[in-house]
Amino acid sequence: EAQRTSPAYTKFVKQLLADGMIERPTHEEREEHEGWAYRATERGLAYVEGLKAVQLPVPIETATTWGIPA
Repeated sequence: EAQRTSPAYTKFVKQLLADGMIERPTHEEREEHEGWAYRATERGLAYVEGLKAVQLPVPIETATTWGIPA
């Protein structure tokens, strides 16, 4: 985590934390699993499962009619 200092990364992580999508493990858990910086919350896991359920490409119904102005 110490090497991940880009503004884009830190802003993204702060937003995920603020939205309750990830959380920091306890100090004891981090000592037990070196390099473990964050984990997904139940909300974060539900979000990922929702994304996985979306079929891509997403079908979009559109109708375009071209004409020559009179």
